[in-house]
Amino acid sequence: MGTSLQSLRYKSTVISAYRWSSPFFPSEVKSAIDSEIRQALEFAATPPQQRQQTITQKPRWTLKRLAAWIDKQFNLKCCRESIRKTLKNLGFSWKKARKLLNKANSKKRREFLEKLKGLLDDALHNGHLLIFIDEAHIHLDSDEGYGWSVKGERFWVSSNSPGRAKVSFYGIYVYNYAKVKIFPYLKADQFNPHSAG
Repeated sequence: MGTSLQSLRYKSTVISAYRWSSPFFPSEVKSAIDSEIRQALEFAATPPQQRQQTITQKPRWTLKRLAAWIDKQFNLKCCRESIRKTLKNLGFSWKKARKLLNKANSKKRREFLEKLKGLLDDALHNGHLLIFIDEAHIHLDSDEGYGWSVKGERFWVSSNSPGRAKVSFYGIYVYNYAKVKIFPYLKADQFNPHSAG
């Protein structure tokens, strides 16, 4: 008889992976969580120069941070597993962010690729030597990291290049021989083949 009563008592209780009951989130809490995640995603994808100074930086939401935020905002203590399930039900997933290049020009990139295709065909079929030379500046930049984002959509983090720390160099690629040469420069704004050796 004792076993039967115990079975009835726990029949409708949902136990989380952390061995305690998962709290029921009211619709207002779910709505607030959804809004906070989406605002953080929008902020992360906005270029620094377009961000309003009055808006403080939105955090990269983790389960731990969300648990503390829910407790502070709604005086509701909950486990991370409950939040994870709620986020999944709201249509979010945990994923790696991708860097959004603010100065990228899709039209120019498309034109360059069309021109490059012709040059590659010429080098392949006619044996013309194809050499590509360009400068590169490796900046200190934002770390993409991971976070909660909308399921099925890219998680963009705007490139912000904090500070002016960078390394400059020239790279030469000889397509026909698949050879690469790197020449470091203090300031890659002009190329001197004699100094390159």
